[in-house]
Amino acid sequence: MYISADALQGAIPYLQMAEADFKSLEIYRSVKDVQYLLSVVYHNLGMTRERDEVASRHSQTEEHQNKLEGITFDPLYQGVFELVAKVGAALAARN
Repeated sequence: MYISADALQGAIPYLQMAEADFKSLEIYRSVKDVQYLLSVVYHNLGMTRERDEVASRHSQTEEHQNKLEGITFDPLYQGVFELVAKVGAALAARN
């Protein structure tokens, strides 16, 4: 299937919007998918500088996603969990 250069060029603004939207929603898997597709579009248009910039953003997104996946517990919620446990224990101890 042949896709014209005009069609690929026309897709770029929509892909850029999708990348920004997914990033603001913090849906990093979708951000990476869009970045990959955008790099393929740039590659097929011969826009190597833009392709390389998107590839770099893709790597940064992957690193950020891996960092977030490594967080198993948010310390901000620790106090809330401790309070809930104390209230539960106090309620259970009542007769």
